[in-house]
Amino acid sequence: MIEVLVVISIFALIMASVFANFRAGEFSSQLGLAADNVSTEIRKVQSMTTAGTKTYVCMVADVMTSVCEDDPGACSGDCIEHVPFGGYGLVINDGSDAITLFADIDESGSYDPEERIRDLPVSITGRVSVESLSTDTGAVNTLEIIFVPPAGRMIFSGPDIFGDPTDATINLIHDVSENTQSILLNNISSRVDVIR
Repeated sequence: MIEVLVVISIFALIMASVFANFRAGEFSSQLGLAADNVSTEIRKVQSMTTAGTKTYVCMVADVMTSVCEDDPGACSGDCIEHVPFGGYGLVINDGSDAITLFADIDESGSYDPEERIRDLPVSITGRVSVESLSTDTGAVNTLEIIFVPPAGRMIFSGPDIFGDPTDATINLIHDVSENTQSILLNNISSRVDVIR
């Protein structure tokens, strides 16, 4: 009987170790997929700008006033397909589990809620969020990444960004394992690198 109990105990310890390693691998995979997802969305937005992709905008007296892609009936003028003059961008907020895609229709080089196209999840599992954001000029709470036509030049903007930063870092965190992964951006080379 004692031998059976020892064997069962050893088996239980081995299974617990295997399960713990499996969960750690699963969490690491979820974090890596989220980082790849965010970097892919950034590259996709740059491609939308360089390709001159159209979106639905509200035109009132020949002036683009808002994006009407989700609700054409809310437009007080004509909801038509048009290329946004200022390009496309993403808004990323510290602590958020989603990023916002927008069209810079007023060419301001910054985000306005009327320019929102849609929100995109950071992770399909919902277990990964933005831990922190920073540029080479300091930590920020909101990072706007805008691609300016025609070449899709990357600029960084936001309410708490000072100067003209060339580098930005997006740090993601897994909500369960608390492991982190970073995405580095450089607006001179337009590089988007996931740091493994």
